[in-house]
Amino acid sequence: MRAEASSNAKALRRRGWIKRRCAIWPKPVGPLLPTEIINYLYVPDEARGRRAASELLEAGYRVEVRPAATRPSWLTLAKIDMVPRSDNITMIRQRFEALASQLGGEYDGWEAAVTN
Repeated sequence: MRAEASSNAKALRRRGWIKRRCAIWPKPVGPLLPTEIINYLYVPDEARGRRAASELLEAGYRVEVRPAATRPSWLTLAKIDMVPRSDNITMIRQRFEALASQLGGEYDGWEAAVTN
């Protein structure tokens, strides 16, 4: 099976398919550009949500504090534009987990659109 795959790759190279493919997709695909990263922090009450919001605003986040839709708690929704690389996500996660611990809340993760 391995020899067959190797001979198929050689045939594709001879026909120039590999070069054409590289011309069609010249850039690597992946989350390389800044995109909006949305973080979800749940806290027991509005006062703690406002404390979290104050700290996050100072760090450059856009923040909303509102009652949680499905929980008896408050949501601190924090958005920031950055490249979703693993080092940035690690930094974000550490910040939000520390805030959750300080305020008796829960960090429920993040989401981001992939931008090329």
